[in-house]
Amino acid sequence: MSRRRIDTSTRPTRTLFAALAAVLMACANAKAQPETDPDDTRDGQLERYLQQRGLDVLLAQHLEAVLADATGSRRIAIAERLGSAYARTLAQSDDPLLQADTITKAGDLLEDVPAADTFDLRIALIKARYLRAEETAERARLLIADDGERARAAESMDSIAGELMVLASVADRRVLSMQRRERQGSIADPVAFRAELAEARRQRSLASYYAGWSGYYQSMLTGDRGPIQGAFEHFGALLGGDGREPTLEKMPKSLLRYEHVSRAAVGVALCHGLNNEHRRAVDWIEALAEAEDANPSVLAQLFNRRVTILTGARRWDSLARTVERRRDAGLRQPSPNPLRVAEARLLAVEVLQAVEAIDADSARRDAAEPIVQCAMSDLIARNETAQVLDLVERFGTLPIGDD
Repeated sequence: MSRRRIDTSTRPTRTLFAALAAVLMACANAKAQPETDPDDTRDGQLERYLQQRGLDVLLAQHLEAVLADATGSRRIAIAERLGSAYARTLAQSDDPLLQADTITKAGDLLEDVPAADTFDLRIALIKARYLRAEETAERARLLIADDGERARAAESMDSIAGELMVLASVADRRVLSMQRRERQGSIADPVAFRAELAEARRQRSLASYYAGWSGYYQSMLTGDRGPIQGAFEHFGALLGGDGREPTLEKMPKSLLRYEHVSRAAVGVALCHGLNNEHRRAVDWIEALAEAEDANPSVLAQLFNRRVTILTGARRWDSLARTVERRRDAGLRQPSPNPLRVAEARLLAVEVLQAVEAIDADSARRDAAEPIVQCAMSDLIARNETAQVLDLVERFGTLPIGDD
């Protein structure tokens, strides 16, 4: 199979979006067919062996070799299974080299055998690109990424958001269609139908989750508030909004134990902050912090999001208390548990940018000074003097202090 490297960040266009939507909808509405199993040849036996043991990288290598000699319907069936192996590898691997190689091979596969284009492979490819752009966006928040990186991340998020909008729309129509069939009682096999409906809802949730976050980052990176409403609507698909902007009253608190649902609530809070709806942003983040069933891994990362939201709202007293609780010490006291490097830099950057804003006054500077000095002292406690010098160079000495 040829090795044509595909630029997955720019390939989709509006025309391709429409074509993809048509193909996916046709597949979704088609009568479900049983998955083609490996045959009883030696190749098929090896495929089953690798699949049963979760050896997806080796399975993909094996299927690549088998695909090279396959023809007709057998070639399509093998390509579909190869695409599934690629999707699982992308979802489970943290190795950047393996991720990059798999993305290239998956792109080649979709060019050579378009019938292998499944939701799981498509969302896996999009997710891999999204995670790279998200990392750059968070580095940009810390003023570590340069302007070129920031622009490329924004462009990538724009492309990703368009593709995810198509996938989410297709998945939503499929769910609604199946729900209508359920209400009409025209279900021949209830067990199979429930499994198919659960899968359709899973696909809708995945697409909506990443569509919401890509819209948020698109707005954060560019300053354009246009994508925020779409982000609200996508997050609403996970938070009881039924495709509309979610509200705290309808937030499904019992589902907050799931990581993606709790993260969607964080996304709503951040979107309100970008939209200058600071009271709503604070309400959402506090509701999540106080929820009994909120996902623990999301709660453990809530400090950084609170810093962003409280700084945007100019809630200096609340921000100071948040920092003191995190450090187990007062702002002017050394802490046995100083802020981590990323936390301290974020705190300093967010507050200093607020102090530099056009509407900043002396009262804001006075309130911000002890918070910034606390962030600086924790960076020094972490032996990150270079970070302090970088921030001084960017923002000057005040309100950091002469020392």
